[in-house]
Amino acid sequence: MTTPGSWVLEFSFDADLGVSESGVSPGPGNSLTAFGKQKPSYQDCRDRVGDGSPLPWDEVPSGTHLCIQLEQNRTGYARVDYESGASGIAHIKVSGVVWQQG
Repeated sequence: MTTPGSWVLEFSFDADLGVSESGVSPGPGNSLTAFGKQKPSYQDCRDRVGDGSPLPWDEVPSGTHLCIQLEQNRTGYARVDYESGASGIAHIKVSGVVWQQG
């Protein structure tokens, strides 16, 4: 249950963000941009607009925070952590928050 003015956690991995062998991609109708190692604020991500293109792994080092613009005027971030080796990217962990004023 949410109250007016509160922030709620709402993150759908399948619809909002995708991970593949080639990199990280936004879900349909969404966009994302790399922010950096520091955790972004709501304002940081709200002000960043991507073009909906996927980001290849060489542009997303492990520990990178991504800003996500989602349908229904939602804004969020995701942190991507992984191990890389001779066989490529492995053990990917994505954690995130989508803010929605309720």
